[in-house]
Amino acid sequence: MENIPIYVAHYDKADDRKAYLDNVLPTLNSKEIIYNSDFCERSTIYSSVDPRLVNTTMSFMNFKTQHSDNYCRGMVLSPKIPQYLGNFMNHISIWLKIANGKDDHAIILEDDAVLTENAVDILDRQARSIPEDLEIGYLHPGPGGGYTLEKYLKINPPPGANWVKIPKRVTRSQCSYILSKHGANRLLQHIFPISWIIDHELNFIQSYYDFKVYWTVEHAFLEGSAHGNYKSFF
Repeated sequence: MENIPIYVAHYDKADDRKAYLDNVLPTLNSKEIIYNSDFCERSTIYSSVDPRLVNTTMSFMNFKTQHSDNYCRGMVLSPKIPQYLGNFMNHISIWLKIANGKDDHAIILEDDAVLTENAVDILDRQARSIPEDLEIGYLHPGPGGGYTLEKYLKINPPPGANWVKIPKRVTRSQCSYILSKHGANRLLQHIFPISWIIDHELNFIQSYYDFKVYWTVEHAFLEGSAHGNYKSFF
């Protein structure tokens, strides 16, 4: 982990989340921990983003749905719920830093991520065995823990495996994932215009542009908002 930075997509009013992460993230021995809190002021999010970057017309969303390996029809971006766009743009801001940086890989967390009991050992094994073609890899078992290889994809990982390239290129939500520099550049090349919250949008992007998507066998993180650790800001 000493060569991999951790970026945190942080909502700057979630002080309890940052306090927890400040305490536990140093135990992971990462290269660096960077909090990213762009697009947090909800009253100005839409006025600060070029409107051409968002397209929620029905025909465009239908096209995306038809070319996605998984569900991407809910939680449409809307000025009535500006935090959807704000969170998405915060992730994109992190992708830009990865794409323009020198690191081969970086871990991205949303600030409701919580560590599992054996997170240090799990991440160490995963960091030492990152597949060469990995563009994006998901590190937690999804909302409520139901997005495991066995439960969701009916895949039994081979003994000793840390990563499995998934045939159905879906997210586990964006609570915790590792992104390669190449993957960051590819996401930035194809991401706009966006229509849904980030994980639903990436279901389309990963499918249509044939991203190399991996899920971990073991999980270093859980999604705190879905596991009762925090209230959701959505």
